[in-house]
Amino acid sequence: MEKDEIGEVMETVELSAAEKKVLEDELDEVNESMGRYQDKAFMMMLELIGIIGIPAALAVILKKTVFIDSGAATTVILLFAALAISFTVIFRKAAKLSEATSKLSRRRKVIRRKLGLKAPKPKIYPDELEKEQENS
Repeated sequence: MEKDEIGEVMETVELSAAEKKVLEDELDEVNESMGRYQDKAFMMMLELIGIIGIPAALAVILKKTVFIDSGAATTVILLFAALAISFTVIFRKAAKLSEATSKLSRRRKVIRRKLGLKAPKPKIYPDELEKEQENS
């Protein structure tokens, strides 16, 4: 057994060439799927405009047409309802995305362990790098 850079003990596994090829192909597929989900997450951010904007616009239209004679309380209720609908949609989409990426991440970890690969180094962002250099 050897210890990887993050501290997790990795087992050295003996695999046949065919088993190794299958696992490497599956790892490539999992990595591609993770990339697709990252793209999907970016598109979800763009969808936020519609998810929040459409219910809010409907609330304003309802206020100006159906509830024209009502007071400010009706406006607040309509806008609150619009935001509640928007956040419900957002949280459901985020939960589905999170569940899918968690499954892929767990599968990738299992495959990497079977292949005896070390865990990848975490990405260090420029501000974290500067803090790390200041502390040393």
